[in-house]
Amino acid sequence: MQGLVYRKLCTAVIVVLFIGVSIVPSINGFDLPTIRNYNLSVSSVSDDNNFDDYIDDVFCYNFKLINRGIYRTDEKPNINIISGDYSKNGGNATLTLEVEGVIEDRGNFSDITNSVLYFLELNTSENTYIIIYCNGNCSDGHENLTNFVVDGSTLSITFSLNNTSETINSIVIFALDFNIDADTLLGEMNFDFATNVEYSMDIKITKPDNSLYLFNREILPLSSPVVIGKINVEFEELLNETLAEYGELYIDGELTATSNIMSVLTWNKLSFGKHTLKVIAFDVYGNRASDEIEVWKFF
Repeated sequence: MQGLVYRKLCTAVIVVLFIGVSIVPSINGFDLPTIRNYNLSVSSVSDDNNFDDYIDDVFCYNFKLINRGIYRTDEKPNINIISGDYSKNGGNATLTLEVEGVIEDRGNFSDITNSVLYFLELNTSENTYIIIYCNGNCSDGHENLTNFVVDGSTLSITFSLNNTSETINSIVIFALDFNIDADTLLGEMNFDFATNVEYSMDIKITKPDNSLYLFNREILPLSSPVVIGKINVEFEELLNETLAEYGELYIDGELTATSNIMSVLTWNKLSFGKHTLKVIAFDVYGNRASDEIEVWKFF
């Protein structure tokens, strides 16, 4: 019975996640096996068992406001992952995560449409373990686990490895907050990811560059960027272009636009004179990078 419930849970999560992340650029970046395999091939696992996550990188997808796409929110501290760690003692592994708010108990495994779930994926030299916590219960796909502790903002889970000789490679943790009408599929999904795999970001603003732009069209080269009318701001990830998932545009320190697959970083506000243009980009782990330039804009 538990296995059936778990399979239903996983199916529902996959369906909802597919709907949610299908509007994010480079959606393969949100596929956990792809994240793990890709990053382990280009970067090393930290020797430090502790890892941190940014405190303001919770993302929301509102199924009714579909044109808005995915956007960053600070209204869900219950799933805003701050840090995590793991340890191994013989044949047992302990995984811990901390959120900005408190570990929330809501919903159940059989119906996740109004639930909060915390996922911990531990990758060892031999196996991948996925442990899920929801409303006072834990499951690893076979049976409920009773050896977990919730203490305010912290969730700690201890479980047995299949083989005592397994070594720990990495851990990925993520949190999901569903509030969805099952009949209409309206509502919202909030999520946050964190990992202990080391990764660095670096971005560069590629448009506008040192040219004159007339209503988003490059006209001729100049010694500095000059824009007349609206312009679509573009950037690239220098170290790994597939992992920059989300961008924010700031003009003189004011958030002006956000980007996802359904929109671009468009600067169309009436402006005159010299401005500071800054782009902040995020990857699926909560890492961020920024770049800024000075731009003259008219109209």
